[in-house]
Amino acid sequence: METDFVELSREMYMHSPYWIRNKKILAVAGRDASDLFSDLFSREQYFAKNMPVEFKKNGSSFFVLRETLWKELQIHRQGITKATKILVDMGLISTKKQGTPPKIWYKINHENLYKFLSDEQKS
Repeated sequence: METDFVELSREMYMHSPYWIRNKKILAVAGRDASDLFSDLFSREQYFAKNMPVEFKKNGSSFFVLRETLWKELQIHRQGITKATKILVDMGLISTKKQGTPPKIWYKINHENLYKFLSDEQKS
């Protein structure tokens, strides 16, 4: 019996953490902002599914430590700051500092995301 590495590798890939990258966000915002948005989008889905009470209590916002973003995205501090500003300026996310020490809370603006993506269909 021969091992089906194609099927095994697909299963492993699909059950490992991965991102979905949107080509329009990539084209408009650049690689760092696209990677950051993909990461934030997947984190939002995680919090909504696994911590729904806390997620709703926080107004559908969630926090991520900057150190975690640097490590996981392999984007330096200035790159994370710039990518965040791009996404905020595009209206795709909002941020707020809260707590002591201050943590940055992120919120995906789904209405603006929908408008941005549906505009892609018109072009």
